[in-house]
Amino acid sequence: MSVIFDNKRSFSYQEPPFNNTILTSNIINVILKIERNEELKPGDILAIKDAQKLLAKIIEGSRLVENKMVSNMTYSIDEGISTFDYALMTIESLKILDSKLQMLTEFFQTISQDLENLINKKYNTDKIKFLKEFFLELSNSFKTEIMNKYLKTPTKLKQI
Repeated sequence: MSVIFDNKRSFSYQEPPFNNTILTSNIINVILKIERNEELKPGDILAIKDAQKLLAKIIEGSRLVENKMVSNMTYSIDEGISTFDYALMTIESLKILDSKLQMLTEFFQTISQDLENLINKKYNTDKIKFLKEFFLELSNSFKTEIMNKYLKTPTKLKQI
């Protein structure tokens, strides 16, 4: 589905900010289920795996920025770096980017492992709280991009 703004600009729901907003919303819902001690369903496991794929993009971008060897890249350089940029804005917003956080790649790898631990039911409330905060803020970063890029000026939307 596409949306046209006054016949001038259009975008697709397949663009990364939209997909990533949906993906982060899904993982947030899974985390909320875990907080409520609800049993995870197969769709919840898929949402966690999708979040791990998002982290893989972030990690690839981080490795590029840190000048670490990146072989057999799964995602394009642009996709990795732009997704990493959203993650960087997220950790800045959460005020966890400081001089102690030098190894961003390892930081994001830890988050990916924390997601894996959700599947294996190996987690504690502090990890759950952090994951929820991280993905809420990451979601806000994607939503802000959508608002800034596509909805700067009030326009009439038409569905096509």
